[in-house]
Amino acid sequence: MLRFLSGLLFIAFSLGSVHVRAADDYRRVVSFEWEPIEGARYYEIEIRKKDKGSKSVRFKTQNSQWNGKLHIGRYDFRLRALDKRQVPGVWSDYSELDVMLEPVKVESPQANAIIKATDEDKEKVDFKWQPTPRATGYSVEVLNEKNEVIASDKVSSPEYSTSLPTAASYIWKVKALSDDGLESESVEEQKFSLVGPKLEKVKIEKPDNEFVREIKWSPVDKVQNYKVIVARYDSRTKKWKKYKAFENYDQTSLNFEPDWPGGQYKVFIKSEAPNRDPSDFSVLRFPVHEGNRSPAAEYVQT
Repeated sequence: MLRFLSGLLFIAFSLGSVHVRAADDYRRVVSFEWEPIEGARYYEIEIRKKDKGSKSVRFKTQNSQWNGKLHIGRYDFRLRALDKRQVPGVWSDYSELDVMLEPVKVESPQANAIIKATDEDKEKVDFKWQPTPRATGYSVEVLNEKNEVIASDKVSSPEYSTSLPTAASYIWKVKALSDDGLESESVEEQKFSLVGPKLEKVKIEKPDNEFVREIKWSPVDKVQNYKVIVARYDSRTKKWKKYKAFENYDQTSLNFEPDWPGGQYKVFIKSEAPNRDPSDFSVLRFPVHEGNRSPAAEYVQT
């Protein structure tokens, strides 16, 4: 007689969905397979829902796998093998089978979305997703870049809103819930950035005279660094040419080095910060004395 061992090995288990017209008839495609039993010609599967009073149903298959459609819920199932005479072996022990809800289908914010904030400090963000069949609620979490939960809630409809600090990146997660404690088979998560409004332009101080030794500008709130470009006018080509460039510059002054030649100059300065729109360039044109620009030379000349 064929027997199932208590250590019956299941190779794979998966869930899919089947589209039906009536919401109450919604079922998911259930697929699982197991190690073949030597000498088995058929297999019989018995499935019963864990609800009180639920009747068990049986299916027969010639292969060591089964595909079927089940409602969302908690089930027990067992198997036995049958030989070529269709004489059955001993039933296996019952195993548990949870037919979970589908993963949530996100609408917004989508993956790697960039949301432009209108407020400097906080912005309301709306989260939306498609209704999940047989879900009675949803769990939503928003995490910051340190993976800390900064907002979480359970909602009954497929939408959620909360205010978040601007100029930051986030991960949001959502899963569907059912009344009997089942959840989505996987949690849907997406990254997005909440970009702060455009930074203010700096105000560049005009040098007092041509003895330029330093370029200064006013600090701007929420700035992390500046982009600075120094251009010099080429009298031969009659064109402005980039002379020096400084990326990620974190000071509010720039030394105008003694070995830089005199002539006509322009300085371009842009405010920058992570997850904020950079400012437009501030531009200042100024003449520079040719030769010694030390304080002593300035004193003599002026």
